[in-house]
Amino acid sequence: MTGISVCSNAFFQLGLEAIQQALSDHLGKQIRLQGFYFPTMQALLAWSMNPRLAKGCMIVIAGSNPVLSVLSGLVDPKRILLSDAGESRQALMEKLYIKARCAHLKVPVKKEAIYLTRREVTYMRAFIQGKPHQSHSKRDSGIRLTVMKKIGATGQVSLLIRFRLLRGLKSDYLLNPARLAHAQAVEQRGGMLQNITPGAQRDRRCLGQPEKQQDILLCGQKRY
Repeated sequence: MTGISVCSNAFFQLGLEAIQQALSDHLGKQIRLQGFYFPTMQALLAWSMNPRLAKGCMIVIAGSNPVLSVLSGLVDPKRILLSDAGESRQALMEKLYIKARCAHLKVPVKKEAIYLTRREVTYMRAFIQGKPHQSHSKRDSGIRLTVMKKIGATGQVSLLIRFRLLRGLKSDYLLNPARLAHAQAVEQRGGMLQNITPGAQRDRRCLGQPEKQQDILLCGQKRY
C-alpha cells in the first residue's frame, strides 16, 4: 500500500494508488510508493520536525514551487522524486517507471559532506529552539549567513527546514549527508563513527571540546 501522511490529500493519494497498481501490473512485481503532499511551506515546516520515510518504498514529494525549491539540492533525486503539484498523473507515472526499472542499478557515488564548526552548531541549536542568543549581533548574523550558504538556504524558514532535514533524514536520502568531520581521526583511535543525535550525550561529545579541535558536521540518524 502507499504510505499515508497527514500532508497528503485524497486526490493525491488516489492518484498514487492508481500509479502504484499500474506499475506493479506492468513490471510484474509489487511496487510500493510513499507520497507526501505539501501545499504550503507551513506543512513542510511541520513535517520537518519529525520526518519519517518508509523502508522499501519509492518516495514522492509533491508541493508548490516554494516547497520544492527548499527541497531541491537537499534530497537525493535517486531516492526522492520531487513533483510539481500540477504535474499530470501520466508524467509522474513515467518518471516512477524509469526509477523502478533502474532501481537495481546501484552505482556507488561519493557524496561531499557539509561541515559546520562548533560555533555554527551552537548557534543553530539555539536557532531551531527559537531562541538565538544574540540573533541581532553582527557575529551571529555572520554565522547565520555562513550556515545558510553551506546548506543552501535562501531565508530563515528554508534554513530551519533544511537544517532539520539534514539532522532527521538518513544520509541515503540526502545529496550531501552530514557526518563527523574528523571521521578518519576517530577511526584511527579505534572508535566507531557516531552520529550526532539529540540529547545530552551529543551535546557533551560535540560541543564540549575546543572549536579548533572540533569541526563537526550535522548528522543524520544512520550509524556507521
